[in-house]
Amino acid sequence: MFIDATARLITFRVLYMGPPGASKFLSMRRLQAHAPADEREDLMILHTEDARIVTFSWVPDPDLEVMGCRIGFEMVTCPGEGCSRATARLLLRAADAFIFLPDRADPGGHASQQDLGEMLRELKTLEKHPDAIPLVVQTYSDHPRHTELAAAETPEGWPEIRPMVLEDDSDAEVLRVFAVVRQRLLDDCRRLEERLGSEEGREVLSRRSVALPDPVEITVADVEPLESSTRWQEIAYWVIMLCAVLGALGVTLLL
Repeated sequence: MFIDATARLITFRVLYMGPPGASKFLSMRRLQAHAPADEREDLMILHTEDARIVTFSWVPDPDLEVMGCRIGFEMVTCPGEGCSRATARLLLRAADAFIFLPDRADPGGHASQQDLGEMLRELKTLEKHPDAIPLVVQTYSDHPRHTELAAAETPEGWPEIRPMVLEDDSDAEVLRVFAVVRQRLLDDCRRLEERLGSEEGREVLSRRSVALPDPVEITVADVEPLESSTRWQEIAYWVIMLCAVLGALGVTLLL
């Protein structure tokens, strides 16, 4: 989160986390493509020494004010294999809200459970409890093992995982997840304003500000049209599912 006093803009940082194959980058692209061009920025890539961090900012309601400021959101992720543990921890420290996406081809599988468990342990170390900060763990009802994500290990004393079940990874579902996070951040901000007033509330928020890693280079993301990339991702998804089914049949036949 950061505050631009001159522009009177409070920007909350939303971090998309998950294992390789979680469609983190695609989800951000869907969100960015939905936003009117005059309300959002291009997808930017921050090239650091050990990672590529993709970001874009969006002010979805320019007329909405809380604490005397407009409210914006900066979406952040490390696509693909992600980044080093040190960079991941810094991103977790810098974020105001978290969206965990499981492996799209196997949302309840070991990789998804392991990554989720590691993220929750890091959040506990950073003293970011889900009761105090927005955290959405999503899964997909179109996969037979989607409920198994809830079996991921949670830190001692933390609430059990209750994933938000999506029908698929369509634009509508991506927007639904963002709407949940957005509303939670706005509600928390309004409660802070009611308790402390606008000026002191902004001061409290400013003390929470943590910068992203210093980039070596910043570039605009060079991406193909969304419809094309989505079509290829869907083909890849069904190829993976077909291989899994054939593999299971092969095991059954051997037995």
